[in-house]
Amino acid sequence: MVNASQIRARLSDWLEGRISLSEFEDWFVPATWNIHNSDASVEKLVDEIELRLSEYSGGYLEPKQLREELRAVVDAGRPSSPLVCNILWVMPNGIPVLSEARTVVLPKTRKSPGTKKSNYSAASSAISICLNYELA
Repeated sequence: MVNASQIRARLSDWLEGRISLSEFEDWFVPATWNIHNSDASVEKLVDEIELRLSEYSGGYLEPKQLREELRAVVDAGRPSSPLVCNILWVMPNGIPVLSEARTVVLPKTRKSPGTKKSNYSAASSAISICLNYELA
């Protein structure tokens, strides 16, 4: 029987453009037809997805709204656990500075840890890169 992670992964495939909505539905319908025999949280997830698909096919949601609604469903299942990572600061002069391991909490978004621009001082800025991250 399908689990919540598998459902979210397949839905992410559609959201990221790796499969079409038709392909997702062709997988989703038979994979979840007997979901009432599953865990209550998985059943709730399936119900949320079915509701959005029904609203879309009924003309109550535009394609963009469907994507936003289903993105929220996927994001709701992401862990909000803190990450332990080493921060590499690359200063404007190009000199990298590695910090000690720090625990950071990332927001529930589809963006993964990576490079971001941050304020280093009033006169300059630095690039930080989260390296070697793992769930705390």
